[in-house]
Amino acid sequence: MANDSSNHDAAAPVWQRIALGKSPTRTLIRAGLIALVLWLVFNYALIPKRVHQVSMSPTFGEDALILVNRWAYTNSKPGRGDIVGIRTTGDSIIYVKRVVGLPGEKIAIKDGTVYTDGTPLEEPYLVSKPASWDFAPRNLGQNEYFVIGDNRSMPRDDHYFGSVNRREILGTVIRVTRGKTEISRD
Repeated sequence: MANDSSNHDAAAPVWQRIALGKSPTRTLIRAGLIALVLWLVFNYALIPKRVHQVSMSPTFGEDALILVNRWAYTNSKPGRGDIVGIRTTGDSIIYVKRVVGLPGEKIAIKDGTVYTDGTPLEEPYLVSKPASWDFAPRNLGQNEYFVIGDNRSMPRDDHYFGSVNRREILGTVIRVTRGKTEISRD
């Protein structure tokens, strides 16, 4: 009789004992809970995206993998220099830009230099000389932020930039991989 119970324990195939452990039900419940937590995190807290633009080079190269942290601004507001994910239509297309102008400020671009309230903005993250862009002075509204990419050596027409409403800013960007960068460091 003792022989029968030991044969019963050994009846499970080796692959099953390795994959599911001693208690397959408990293991499957744990796997389901882990899957649920991951689904919640990647649908409501962190949005994984691949960068398909070069306007943020060299900070984020083309094909860089990023996470947009949706909870970053629950108790704070975007600040100057923050790299943010911007919603265009839904969550499927997200632009990645840097905040250079804050609500209530007067923003202008003259010969590629950004001015806030008439003072040139220090931008140590720019590695190449900006192209000679011009943008007429504009006062930002109460919930408006001015965003622009780091790769300003590109022609102005190749960029999406300007003022965005606070509700369009999804959160801060966390870089997972760098991606391909093709910008000279002049």
